[in-house]
Amino acid sequence: MQKEKLLMLLDACRGYHRAVDTTLFASPEYVREVAFRCELFLVDLKLMDSDRHKFFTGVGNELILSNIRMLASSGHEFIIRIPLIKGVNADEGNLRACAQYLRSLGIVRKAPDGHSVCGPLVELLPYHDIARNKHVRMGTVYNPEGVVMETPSADELDATAAIFAEYEIEARY
Repeated sequence: MQKEKLLMLLDACRGYHRAVDTTLFASPEYVREVAFRCELFLVDLKLMDSDRHKFFTGVGNELILSNIRMLASSGHEFIIRIPLIKGVNADEGNLRACAQYLRSLGIVRKAPDGHSVCGPLVELLPYHDIARNKHVRMGTVYNPEGVVMETPSADELDATAAIFAEYEIEARY
């Protein structure tokens, strides 16, 4: 949203490790400009089904998935962050689709235990409604569709990590 300011800030921070937390919903040219100026991307991956993605976020996911693939093919370091929300994206079908997609990127790296794993590191972020207060302050409506959203239990987080492990992807929370 503030392209020039971000690029200036990243340039001003040369000499420091720079990480950008993003959805990657941006032009590929801009993503490449940012990648040139940072060492790490923290990338949200919410839903694999574009229609569902559009329902919950307002935009389809094609550009996001394309940019993730571009980062993977460039060798740039990134971590996938999946905000897990029961009732939205924590279902087995979506999680398996995410794992299959990430596995298809062709990334092989070493896990902390020394084993080879496929795909980028995945961080599972259990849902919380902390943004509710931000919407109140901004005068906007939090969850206008009234979707029931819940935080996954510890057992559900373990089961999610196990799904990714089936695809040899390291997922942690």
